Amino acid sequence: MYTLDRLAAKRYTEPFTKHLDDKNEEVLIRAQIAGVFGNTLVLSSLPEERALVSLQKLAEDQGNRQVGGPDEMVRQACVDAIGKIGSPKSLETLANILNQVNLSDRLKEAVVSAFYGILSRIDKDLDTLVTPPTVQKLIQLVEQTTIDPEIRAEGMKTLARLERAGVKTGNRVLPVIQKVLEKENNKVLVVAAVEALGITGKDEALDSLLKAFKDFYSEPNSKAYENDLAIRKVIAKTFAYMLSAQREKRPAPNAEAVATIAKTLISIIDPSAERKEHKDVKRSAVSSLRYLYPLTSPFKEHHKDALSRLIYLMRDVEDFKDAQDTVIETAVYLSRQDFGKDVLRWEKWFDETYPGVRVKRDTPK
Repeated sequence: MYTLDRLAAKRYTEPFTKHLDDKNEEVLIRAQIAGVFGNTLVLSSLPEERALVSLQKLAEDQGNRQVGGPDEMVRQACVDAIGKIGSPKSLETLANILNQVNLSDRLKEAVVSAFYGILSRIDKDLDTLVTPPTVQKLIQLVEQTTIDPEIRAEGMKTLARLERAGVKTGNRVLPVIQKVLEKENNKVLVVAAVEALGITGKDEALDSLLKAFKDFYSEPNSKAYENDLAIRKVIAKTFAYMLSAQREKRPAPNAEAVATIAKTLISIIDPSAERKEHKDVKRSAVSSLRYLYPLTSPFKEHHKDALSRLIYLMRDVEDFKDAQDTVIETAVYLSRQDFGKDVLRWEKWFDETYPGVRVKRDTPK
């Protein structure tokens, strides 16, 4: 009832808040109330605003400092709720918690995750909401090799979000993330570093992504194969973020960066490429290619090469039998045509649109 009925939500907010604040109340009940607030508060009334204040106070309250104790259970539930509610008013609370000593790894992870969740909902004014000391604390968390990789992973993505938003980071964010990508072999950390570099959208991140795509390659019989495959799939997906960032660049996109990304993606799906990619990496590359869709320079210059490979892949009934829709959707994005699964019509259109260049007619191997 609390979740579905806003009238009921407003009615029970105040009594729930009293139970949440009552330190003599059962810990589990207080934690559950925090969870309910996280799923329901929309801050449309004064009682709901007061409930958020209670969540913030309890999240900061170090209580008896017993790691893993009952107070921490309530604190973590409140932090989780704050992240779900997503109010910028809670960023200061989370920053204050990060500066506390003797935090458990579980609570650190919850705080950084909540931080990232709130930042993801804010479109502007991040530079006024996040202070340099908070940025420094997040950097320190990422640099700590002894803490849970999940915490460092969330920290990198949070820093990347701040970098993308133009928050003053002292030019330290990219080097920190790039160092993780270069030095670490832990899959969680490497994937997070790749995603974080993509979030920044910085031209300076491209070389690191290209190097990682080359380095994390192993043959199918290698012990590292599955791990490397997962990382390469993420990198291929991340190129979509990089292209998206180029579309937003002012006064103009970086033509060299767009060309590098386009050629890399096209080479991934090229059947004649010397290095044969796994079909899952190809599928990720196909999805990323649709971000070349603007009919303006420097994107349109790569449409011909991309479309020739995509139309050729429509004949690949083996590797792409479960991904034909993805191939066709990307072709539609780039061509502004829609011939569905009619490969012959696609080939005829390509031959007429790009005279002198023919799509290969055999079946990809």
